[in-house]
Amino acid sequence: MSRFGLSLALSLLLLPLGLAQKFGGGGGGGASGVLYLSFGKVRQWDGTYKNIAGMPIRFTVEPIQLGNKGIKPSPFEGPALTTVFRNDNGAGSYFYTGDEFPMPSALDDVVMNASGSGQPWKHLTVGYHMAERGTVLLRWICFDTFVAGRGPGVSAFDGVIADFGGLLTITQALFPQIPGTYKITFDVAAAGVAIPDGEFFFATQMRYPDPPLYRGEGPFNSNFWPVFSGGGVAIGTSDDLFYYDYDPVPNGIYDETELDYFGGPPNHANFLLQIDVSGTAQDVYPSFVQVTNGTYLSGTFLDLWYSEDFWYSAQIDPQSEAANPIEILVETQAPTNIITSLNFTIEAHTSDSGFEQLVYLFNFTTNQWRLILQSTTSIADNVLTAVITSNPSQYIRASDRKMRALIVYREFAAEVANLWSAHIDRATWGIVRP
Repeated sequence: MSRFGLSLALSLLLLPLGLAQKFGGGGGGGASGVLYLSFGKVRQWDGTYKNIAGMPIRFTVEPIQLGNKGIKPSPFEGPALTTVFRNDNGAGSYFYTGDEFPMPSALDDVVMNASGSGQPWKHLTVGYHMAERGTVLLRWICFDTFVAGRGPGVSAFDGVIADFGGLLTITQALFPQIPGTYKITFDVAAAGVAIPDGEFFFATQMRYPDPPLYRGEGPFNSNFWPVFSGGGVAIGTSDDLFYYDYDPVPNGIYDETELDYFGGPPNHANFLLQIDVSGTAQDVYPSFVQVTNGTYLSGTFLDLWYSEDFWYSAQIDPQSEAANPIEILVETQAPTNIITSLNFTIEAHTSDSGFEQLVYLFNFTTNQWRLILQSTTSIADNVLTAVITSNPSQYIRASDRKMRALIVYREFAAEVANLWSAHIDRATWGIVRP
């Protein structure tokens, strides 16, 4: 049920110039500080979570000014950045929902451009309107999947990719004027957040601190709002909709009945949000493929390069009693073994639904195969990506930069009477150079 009617949407047309507090002095000033993550977890390629509590996250603050977007301070040093999502349309585009509609918790959909898939984040830029000083606990959650049909009171989002946050003290030095509206850029490189397919749902929460552990479960603080930027997303995409966590009160559950908007353009219902990655992304294509269990049917390694409905295919051998009826070995050579992240993408199907697909990468440090993807097949191509940000160079042999993948298909049941086959349309690596 929408909380925002057309009357509010029309009033928002007048708000952008009144919501962003004007600061004297001219020019885009700013300050910087460090936020220590009081809690946090980031999903790894094998489904486990990395604990990132205690990590220092540097940030810079920019007051959003009227008539002049200002100049964001840049104290961070390092390689050039690539922006993979940006919804920041400058002065006159910023708005929040005002005192009548507190919003300490909300969620928006985000689709980064192609360069963002699987790449670790470097900078996360968000906007907040602040009505009081003191200390607020900022929490961000990245969900993987939307599930329709669950109804009110039940989260419509599954698959937490990242959930992290920490305490931010609203000091005079960092935030000179309160009430005020600010844009904050966090250097989140140490957290290692990466979205495998580039699509996710971003929740932002502002809470009171919850000592002694500060896990982001304190009461919601209605003196803080997320800032929206109307005018449309410049890099990436996002629907002109968001989830307003209000029914009946903010509870951190984003159910499908809380979908909302502001009546359409120019007040697009998209957070002020920018995501930057560092390094240079590069796809790496197979140079060798071989059926090591089962019977080869058709195709070459070239058929694994792109998603174009030309498949490399193998069939079970009915005379074989192997535990893995179909195994396909894929190899290539990396252009370098100095990388910051590695990903592997497979697009494939089987002749019948319901078989198990497992993808392994060879770890040349441990000299073992490591499972990175596990799924159930269907008769239509399905795309899966695993992202490795922890010691990714282990999967590249130092002597010749070889990379190896093993793709396995097997039955869940003990026996399947009929012949069946597997068909791979794409199997590629991706690396990010520093």
